[in-house]
Amino acid sequence: MIFNQPEETNDNILSLHFHRKSPELDEEKRREMYLKKLLYDDVTKLPTLPVMFDVIQDILNKQGQMGFLYINIVQYSMLEQMYGWRKFDFFMKELAETLVDIRNRFMREHDAVCEVMIKGSNFMLLLSSSRTKRLIIREDLSIICERIGDEFNKELKKRLGRDVFAKLGCYFGYSILEDDPTQRLERLVYNSVEIAHQASLNKKHKDAKRRSSMLHNIVVNKKISTLYQPILDIEKKNIMGYEALNRGPKGQFEKPEYLFRVAYENNAVWALDRLCCNQAFKYVSELEKGHNLFINVEPGTFEDPLFLTKETLAVMEKSNINPSQVVLEVTERRAIENFENFRNILKTFKKSGFKVAIDDLGTGYSGLNLLSELLPDYIDFVKLDMSLIRNIHTHDFKQQIITFLLDLTKNIDTSLIVEGIEHKNELETIRQLGVRYAQGFLFASPSKGLSKIDDKFFTEI
Repeated sequence: MIFNQPEETNDNILSLHFHRKSPELDEEKRREMYLKKLLYDDVTKLPTLPVMFDVIQDILNKQGQMGFLYINIVQYSMLEQMYGWRKFDFFMKELAETLVDIRNRFMREHDAVCEVMIKGSNFMLLLSSSRTKRLIIREDLSIICERIGDEFNKELKKRLGRDVFAKLGCYFGYSILEDDPTQRLERLVYNSVEIAHQASLNKKHKDAKRRSSMLHNIVVNKKISTLYQPILDIEKKNIMGYEALNRGPKGQFEKPEYLFRVAYENNAVWALDRLCCNQAFKYVSELEKGHNLFINVEPGTFEDPLFLTKETLAVMEKSNINPSQVVLEVTERRAIENFENFRNILKTFKKSGFKVAIDDLGTGYSGLNLLSELLPDYIDFVKLDMSLIRNIHTHDFKQQIITFLLDLTKNIDTSLIVEGIEHKNELETIRQLGVRYAQGFLFASPSKGLSKIDDKFFTEI
């Protein structure tokens, strides 16, 4: 039997949705709530562009034109995957509030802020003409775009912190919307939005080209310096080794996180890692025979056929370092995708005498899965990130995590190293828990040479 079904119009679909979601409300209220949910972002509290059409039309009726600033937010790192969607929503909320604050402080009464689409990462500033100038001049809009962009980046860095901000790219583009009664308003708006969006992409591509050029210059001219921070054996009260901390030239490229982010963008990680490794070996000829040198290595670099070959071994020999003193710290800027292959590679390095450490356990992609795949045969040291150590003397659960990891490693040839010790209370707590190796500013800051620890300090602890 064939039933006559109503035509599936948008109204019918919406009506079905309303009845399914909120049967206790009348249909008009349900429709209003649903449409508001589609047009207003409940996280940022901003309207989307379609809501602004009446505002745009009103400005055009009065002035004949207006300006659009397009804010293109780029995730250099997988922020949502790293922090989870709730934390990512918080980032977007802070971003929106920053824009609203800038609008309130620097812009005119009829200027507005909106999102291009619901739950997106692209925002718009709608600019009316000034009272003193009937027309918006492109040069003026360019200056406004640059000034607002600078202020936005400065304020957003304060709100999100340097680490999160460094994982974002914020690019501004602009366009001028001219009224044209012969064309539908919506088409005029979306055409201007596309022009502003393309302008933001052009800036993004220009910035990427600049970063690529600067990275190339750093690698070719070997502009990498190395600092060394001691790692202490608390039990024996002496230094057991040093971590090599590589730095780029002063400025934007100084921090390794930024250096390697750009290297990943340009498929230059192997070349940069080779350079960092060689530079670290160059200045440690005074490394004592019983001391280890910890060197950060990206997971993918272990597959580089030119990593730790004759050239690097020659540098090591010149600095009187043998492989048994070198600990390769597996960083976690990228996930390890093939553990079977990775284990085979690590086995080769360990046969050559090198040791291996997991760096910054507790951040990035590190976790119990990493430990379960690589312990006990492939890892000599596990380094705990400073986030697990900060204020540990007041944090029972952090202490339980340390105790668990100590129990996990006590019957295998793997040692625990805690990073980021800055206060004596933290040191005393990890000692009581049974941690043997520690690193942090309480003992020494990173320095160009291999710094020593005063015997008086060991006596005091």
